[in-house]
Order: sequence, then C-alpha cells, then structure tokens
Amino acid sequence: KHIFISSILLLTVYFSLEVPKRAFRMYEKGDIEKTVEALDKSVEKDTLNPGAYYLYSVLHTDTAYNEYNVDEAYDYILKAIGQFKTVKDPKDLDDLKEVNVDSIHLEKQKDKIDSLKFLDVKAIHTIAEYNAFMARHNDAREIPEAIALRDQIAFSNAKSLHTWQGYEQFMEEYPEAEQYSEADSLYKKLIYEERTADGKLDSYKEFLEEFPGTPYRDQIIPQIFRIATATNRIEDYGAFLKEYPSEEFQKIAYKRIYHVFKE
Repeated sequence: KHIFISSILLLTVYFSLEVPKRAFRMYEKGDIEKTVEALDKSVEKDTLNPGAYYLYSVLHTDTAYNEYNVDEAYDYILKAIGQFKTVKDPKDLDDLKEVNVDSIHLEKQKDKIDSLKFLDVKAIHTIAEYNAFMARHNDAREIPEAIALRDQIAFSNAKSLHTWQGYEQFMEEYPEAEQYSEADSLYKKLIYEERTADGKLDSYKEFLEEFPGTPYRDQIIPQIFRIATATNRIEDYGAFLKEYPSEEFQKIAYKRIYHVFKE
C-alpha cells in the first residue's frame, strides 16, 4: 500500500508541468543573463513549457536584451499560446498564473509584437512588406491599416504610370480598395481616349459594342451621327436611327430628310 501511494506521488511529480519560476524572478530583478540561463535549463528539462516560451518572447522584445528580435519573439509567443491551450490540469494552470502566464497575458504579448512588427513594416512601406505582415500576422489589429496603406501605394504606382492597363490591373488586384472608384473612372477615360483617338466611325462603333455601359456614350453617339450621316443621304439617316434610336437625333434627322426629299 505504501509503495502504491509512493508511486502515485512520484508520477504526479513527474508529470507536473515545468514552470520556470526562477527565470521569472531573475527577469524581475533585471538580470537578463541569469534569466536566459534559467530558461535554457528549464526547456532542456521539459520542452512542453509555455511559461518558458512566453518569457523568451518577452525577452526578445526587451531592448535591454542583446538578441532583441521581433520575429523570434512572435515565433515564441505562438508556441507558448499553442502549448498553453493543451494545459488542462488546474494545478498547472495555477502555477502558470503565478508568473502571469494566462490567456490574457499571452494575447497581450502577441498584440504587442504585432504592433512592434507593424512599426517596422510601416518604416519600410512597401507592398511586399505589408502583404508579408498580413500573411504572418493575419489576426493583428493593424490589418485594416496595413490594407489601406498597401492599397495606397498600389494606387500611387498606377497613377504614376497613368495608363488604362495600370488602372485595370490595380482594380483586379485590389477590388476592395478605397481608390477603386477613382481608378475605374480613370481607366474608362483613358481607354476611351485611346480607342477613339483616330476619330474613325468604326472605332466609335467598336468601342460602344465592347463597352456598352461606358459613361462616354453621350459623347460617342453624336460623333457616330456626324460621321455616318455626312453623306446627307436618306438611307444613311435611316440606318443610323435603326441602330441608335434616339428622339434627339430623330428630330434632327427628320428635318434634314425633309430638306433632302424636297431637293
């Protein structure tokens, strides 16, 4: 009976979660060197160690630590969060809470790292950096701002090119961008000007066929009417009205047809 109880006690001790309390005490005293030593020993003892990984993360965001590194801090906090979710024993949870390792502090540390990384990304200010931040820190509070700043750069690039192809690519890549409407307006203007620059009848007609909803329709129809009826023949007026029915041009055409008929 005594052997059985002793075995149970040994198993309980053996399976209790490793919590590097000494490392936390050393860190509170500001002794970073001893903190790292205690952490390294703790992880050697047990790799299932959310407390140690949390403190590693904190260390890597402390400017007093010579290995300050936000990306490594992020890796450590993700590991700490992942391991913490597996801890179910109330005693282990209490032990961790003694050193402020709980869901609240873990998330606060993650938020801090997100913010620090975003400051670095903003300093570089490129589309690639913002995209990388959003891919890696995909639930960060800074995501909306990252999207807005990325879209702003992309639109500035499109404006510097100022081609309908550039605006079209911007709209395809960033359909939710704040600048989408402006890009769409510039795209329609530039493609209209390019496709009808020669002022030929076929160019106007083909453009309308390809872009029936163009905002420049009211400018195109008068040009088609002017060119198509330049012959002043009754059949040409009829053909125009059949293809582009319009009360406005019907009145003009009827007046001209009447004079042609009289002649």
